[in-house]
Amino acid sequence: MKLLTSEFNESYLFLTFLLFLVLVFYFINSSVSYLEDNKMISKLDPKYKIYFEYSYMTLFATIVGFLVFFGFKHLKPLFHSIAGNDRLGNLMITTLINIFSLTYAGFIENTMQSIIGEKLDLTPWKNVAGYTVGRLFVVFVLFFQV
Repeated sequence: MKLLTSEFNESYLFLTFLLFLVLVFYFINSSVSYLEDNKMISKLDPKYKIYFEYSYMTLFATIVGFLVFFGFKHLKPLFHSIAGNDRLGNLMITTLINIFSLTYAGFIENTMQSIIGEKLDLTPWKNVAGYTVGRLFVVFVLFFQV
């Protein structure tokens, strides 16, 4: 198994993109925290907290939906080669994308908590509602674009 052949270049490029997004979300989170700590922006009124609690999971579902849809074909050559089995390769791809998406969601949650100045009260039902809205949004957009 030669993992440095040109057939895997798209896979490596997409993995680089996933890592780049970690840096983007880290930078956003750090910037908002810095601005909050130095009183350069004021915290939002806590009455808006409920919107952040639902939009947290909506953003996660949207991000993971788009990454799976657009990234799957780029990661297939590498992970199917590593796994030696298409189904196991598919599982590895979705697992990797979900791990990265959960990392982004962690930064998003921290950023939202910093903006609102309070810890978000995330519940399974809020997450189900937010995930459903986010995933339906992805399906709706892709349905009309593909």
